Amino acid sequence: MQGASWLAGLCFLLFAGTVQALELGKQRSDYQASPDLRWLEAAPGELSPEQALEALRSGKGQRLGSRYPAMGFREQDQWFLLSLDNQSDTGLWYLRAGRPHLDYLDLYIYDAAGTLLRHQRSGDRVPFAERPFPHHQLVFPLAIPQQAQWSVLFRARGDNVIDFPLSIRAPDEFNQHDGYLKLSYGF
Repeated sequence: MQGASWLAGLCFLLFAGTVQALELGKQRSDYQASPDLRWLEAAPGELSPEQALEALRSGKGQRLGSRYPAMGFREQDQWFLLSLDNQSDTGLWYLRAGRPHLDYLDLYIYDAAGTLLRHQRSGDRVPFAERPFPHHQLVFPLAIPQQAQWSVLFRARGDNVIDFPLSIRAPDEFNQHDGYLKLSYGF
Protein backbone atom coordinates (compact mmCIF):
# COMPACT_ATOMS: atom_id res chain seq x y z
CA MET A 1 0.00 0.00 0.00
CA GLN A 2 2.86 2.33 0.79
CA GLY A 3 4.29 1.77 -2.73
CA ALA A 4 0.99 2.80 -4.33
CA SER A 5 0.90 6.12 -2.47
CA TRP A 6 4.53 6.77 -3.40
CA LEU A 7 3.73 6.10 -7.07
CA ALA A 8 0.67 8.36 -6.94
CA GLY A 9 2.80 11.13 -5.41
CA LEU A 10 5.43 10.75 -8.11
CA CYS A 11 2.78 10.96 -10.86
CA PHE A 12 1.36 14.11 -9.24
CA LEU A 13 4.79 15.75 -9.19
CA LEU A 14 5.44 14.86 -12.82
CA PHE A 15 2.15 16.22 -14.11
CA ALA A 16 1.40 19.07 -11.68
CA GLY A 17 3.77 21.47 -13.41
CA THR A 18 2.99 20.56 -16.99
CA VAL A 19 1.20 23.09 -19.14
CA GLN A 20 -2.12 21.94 -20.55
CA ALA A 21 -3.13 23.41 -23.91
CA LEU A 22 -6.43 25.12 -24.53
CA GLU A 23 -7.91 23.15 -27.40
CA LEU A 24 -9.69 25.24 -30.01
CA GLY A 25 -12.30 22.82 -31.25
CA LYS A 26 -14.78 22.59 -34.09
CA GLN A 27 -17.86 23.03 -31.87
CA ARG A 28 -17.03 26.40 -30.30
CA SER A 29 -16.00 29.82 -31.55
CA ASP A 30 -15.30 31.60 -28.26
CA TYR A 31 -13.24 30.77 -25.18
CA GLN A 32 -12.43 32.41 -21.88
CA ALA A 33 -8.70 31.75 -21.89
CA SER A 34 -7.74 33.25 -18.51
CA PRO A 35 -8.34 30.05 -16.50
CA ASP A 36 -5.78 28.28 -18.72
CA LEU A 37 -3.02 30.85 -18.16
CA ARG A 38 0.16 30.25 -16.18
CA TRP A 39 1.58 33.33 -14.44
CA LEU A 40 5.07 34.25 -13.35
CA GLU A 41 6.39 37.50 -11.89
CA ALA A 42 9.98 38.67 -12.40
CA ALA A 43 11.96 41.86 -11.92
CA PRO A 44 12.07 44.08 -15.02
CA GLY A 45 14.69 42.74 -17.41
CA GLU A 46 15.40 39.66 -15.26
CA LEU A 47 13.97 37.26 -17.83
CA SER A 48 14.14 37.30 -21.60
CA PRO A 49 10.99 36.08 -23.36
CA GLU A 50 12.73 32.75 -24.06
CA GLN A 51 13.67 32.34 -20.38
CA ALA A 52 10.13 33.16 -19.27
CA LEU A 53 8.73 30.68 -21.79
CA GLU A 54 11.03 27.92 -20.56
CA ALA A 55 10.26 28.65 -16.92
CA LEU A 56 6.50 28.60 -17.47
CA ARG A 57 6.62 25.51 -19.71
CA SER A 58 8.59 23.68 -17.02
CA GLY A 59 5.90 24.42 -14.44
CA LYS A 60 7.27 27.47 -12.65
CA GLY A 61 4.80 30.13 -11.68
CA GLN A 62 1.21 29.20 -11.05
CA ARG A 63 -1.93 28.34 -12.99
CA LEU A 64 -4.42 31.15 -12.54
CA GLY A 65 -7.66 29.18 -12.87
CA SER A 66 -9.75 32.37 -12.73
CA ARG A 67 -11.88 33.98 -15.42
CA TYR A 68 -10.85 37.42 -14.17
CA PRO A 69 -7.32 37.32 -12.77
CA ALA A 70 -6.46 40.49 -10.87
CA MET A 71 -2.86 40.82 -9.73
CA GLY A 72 -3.20 44.23 -8.08
CA PHE A 73 -0.47 46.86 -8.30
CA ARG A 74 2.76 45.29 -9.53
CA GLU A 75 6.10 46.87 -10.40
CA GLN A 76 7.61 43.71 -11.89
CA ASP A 77 7.13 42.14 -15.30
CA GLN A 78 4.08 39.89 -15.34
CA TRP A 79 4.48 36.90 -17.66
CA PHE A 80 1.46 34.89 -18.81
CA LEU A 81 1.57 31.73 -20.90
CA LEU A 82 -1.32 30.35 -22.93
CA SER A 83 -0.75 27.08 -24.79
CA LEU A 84 -3.04 26.60 -27.79
CA ASP A 85 -3.90 23.52 -29.82
CA ASN A 86 -5.93 24.48 -32.90
CA GLN A 87 -8.14 21.50 -33.73
CA SER A 88 -10.76 23.73 -35.35
CA ASP A 89 -11.43 24.53 -38.99
CA THR A 90 -10.71 28.20 -38.23
CA GLY A 91 -7.28 29.65 -38.92
CA LEU A 92 -7.93 33.21 -37.67
CA TRP A 93 -8.72 34.03 -34.05
CA TYR A 94 -8.75 37.24 -32.01
CA LEU A 95 -7.15 37.43 -28.57
CA ARG A 96 -8.62 40.20 -26.42
CA ALA A 97 -7.15 41.34 -23.13
CA GLY A 98 -10.24 42.78 -21.48
CA ARG A 99 -8.53 45.61 -19.58
CA PRO A 100 -7.17 48.23 -21.99
CA HIS A 101 -5.42 50.23 -19.25
CA LEU A 102 -2.26 48.10 -19.34
CA ASP A 103 0.63 50.40 -20.24
CA TYR A 104 2.47 47.78 -22.29
CA LEU A 105 1.41 44.33 -23.40
CA ASP A 106 3.89 42.33 -25.46
CA LEU A 107 2.79 39.18 -27.28
CA TYR A 108 5.32 36.51 -28.28
CA ILE A 109 4.16 33.55 -30.37
CA TYR A 110 6.23 30.36 -30.35
CA ASP A 111 5.73 27.12 -32.24
CA ALA A 112 5.83 23.71 -30.52
CA ALA A 113 9.63 23.57 -30.90
CA GLY A 114 10.08 26.91 -29.11
CA THR A 115 10.92 28.98 -32.21
CA LEU A 116 9.74 32.59 -32.03
CA LEU A 117 7.27 33.18 -34.87
CA ARG A 118 6.12 36.71 -34.09
CA HIS A 119 6.31 39.55 -31.57
CA GLN A 120 3.65 42.25 -31.31
CA ARG A 121 3.14 45.10 -28.86
CA SER A 122 0.06 46.91 -27.66
CA GLY A 123 -0.95 48.91 -24.60
CA ASP A 124 -2.36 52.29 -23.72
CA ARG A 125 1.11 53.90 -24.01
CA VAL A 126 1.65 52.42 -27.48
CA PRO A 127 0.50 54.80 -30.23
CA PHE A 128 -2.79 53.63 -31.70
CA ALA A 129 -1.33 53.43 -35.23
CA GLU A 130 1.37 51.00 -34.00
CA ARG A 131 -1.01 48.51 -32.41
CA PRO A 132 -1.44 45.19 -34.23
CA PHE A 133 -5.22 45.72 -34.50
CA PRO A 134 -6.98 49.12 -34.60
CA HIS A 135 -9.28 48.76 -31.62
CA HIS A 136 -10.01 50.60 -28.38
CA GLN A 137 -9.19 47.44 -26.42
CA LEU A 138 -6.02 45.34 -26.54
CA VAL A 139 -6.71 42.95 -29.41
CA PHE A 140 -4.26 40.72 -31.25
CA PRO A 141 -5.22 38.91 -34.46
CA LEU A 142 -3.85 35.39 -34.32
CA ALA A 143 -3.48 33.48 -37.60
CA ILE A 144 -2.86 29.98 -36.26
CA PRO A 145 -2.77 27.13 -38.79
CA GLN A 146 -5.14 24.22 -38.29
CA GLN A 147 -3.60 21.44 -36.20
CA ALA A 148 -0.86 23.81 -34.93
CA GLN A 149 0.27 23.84 -31.31
CA TRP A 150 1.53 27.22 -30.21
CA SER A 151 2.70 28.87 -27.02
CA VAL A 152 1.41 32.41 -26.65
CA LEU A 153 3.48 34.37 -24.14
CA PHE A 154 2.46 37.77 -22.79
CA ARG A 155 4.50 40.29 -20.84
CA ALA A 156 2.37 42.90 -19.08
CA ARG A 157 3.85 46.03 -17.54
CA GLY A 158 2.32 49.15 -16.13
CA ASP A 159 2.07 51.68 -13.35
CA ASN A 160 -1.45 50.61 -12.48
CA VAL A 161 -3.43 47.52 -11.57
CA ILE A 162 -2.63 44.41 -13.58
CA ASP A 163 -5.87 42.65 -14.54
CA PHE A 164 -5.77 40.04 -17.26
CA PRO A 165 -9.12 38.65 -18.41
CA LEU A 166 -8.33 37.04 -21.75
CA SER A 167 -10.69 35.75 -24.41
CA ILE A 168 -10.11 34.16 -27.78
CA ARG A 169 -12.79 34.31 -30.46
CA ALA A 170 -13.28 33.40 -34.10
CA PRO A 171 -13.90 36.45 -36.35
CA ASP A 172 -17.72 36.23 -36.50
CA GLU A 173 -17.97 35.69 -32.75
CA PHE A 174 -15.51 38.52 -32.08
CA ASN A 175 -17.52 40.95 -34.25
CA GLN A 176 -20.81 39.93 -32.67
CA HIS A 177 -19.46 40.24 -29.13
CA ASP A 178 -17.73 43.54 -29.93
CA GLY A 179 -20.96 44.94 -31.36
CA TYR A 180 -22.84 43.88 -28.23
CA LEU A 181 -20.25 45.59 -26.00
CA LYS A 182 -20.36 48.80 -28.02
CA LEU A 183 -24.14 48.81 -27.86
CA SER A 184 -24.14 48.26 -24.11
CA TYR A 185 -21.58 51.07 -23.61
CA GLY A 186 -24.00 53.41 -25.38
CA PHE A 187 -26.74 52.92 -22.82
